[in-house]
Amino acid sequence: MGRPKTFDPDEAIRAATRVFQAYGYAASSPTLLADAVGVGKGSLYHAFGTKHELFMACLNRYAAEEYAEFQQLLDQPGPVRDRIRRVFEAAAAADQADPARPGCLIVNTATERGLSDAEASTVVWDSIARTRTALREVLAEGARAGEVETEQDLDALADMLQCTMIGLRVLGRGSANQDSIRAVIESAIENI
Repeated sequence: MGRPKTFDPDEAIRAATRVFQAYGYAASSPTLLADAVGVGKGSLYHAFGTKHELFMACLNRYAAEEYAEFQQLLDQPGPVRDRIRRVFEAAAAADQADPARPGCLIVNTATERGLSDAEASTVVWDSIARTRTALREVLAEGARAGEVETEQDLDALADMLQCTMIGLRVLGRGSANQDSIRAVIESAIENI
């Protein structure tokens, strides 16, 4: 009997995340996950527990990393509309940059797992709420600076921007062309 393979847990989570993104939770078999990580199924589950525990580790890390990238774009200097445009462009480009277009794990989980997985649902909706709050804060900043009409309902505007961003992630996976994506972005920006 040989020694079990050792592996880097961070790289293992990244590899497993790519599998969950590409195949979804249900279709990500133990064999697919173990092959992607490069270890046997026993070693994988010994390190991470059940498939669901591995999935939650992937989802939590993905949500934290995506939010950090989103916040970094939103925090860049410049007018509010330009900052939000950069966020939208990055959201659309994220899936178009990869020919396999695995999609956003948060959006994918919301559509596949919905409310049937309470733990995953909590991560998804916390991520969406955190993003919406950040959008609301930048809109309030824009209102204070005179860049955003103060009579607008900033909560409703933040919701619209959040929905647009999610939609751009879905469009980026489909056959939408760049002109369509730019039109969606500009339409949303014009409503700010």
